[in-house]
Amino acid sequence: MTNDPSDQQELEAHRAVNHALAALNEARNSRERDRAVQHAEEQLSQAQQDLAQARLDNND
Repeated sequence: MTNDPSDQQELEAHRAVNHALAALNEARNSRERDRAVQHAEEQLSQAQQDLAQARLDNND
């Protein structure tokens, strides 16, 4: 690349695109992590309910 202003603009545009892609990937990872946490919380809640029911059934 030369010091041509249009080359510099293109380089900065590429950097901006890369930065935006990195931010997008981070957001996607965060959403996926949030969904995984929510799913795990739901599974834990269901398991706790099943355990409580099993304890009740066992005491009968």
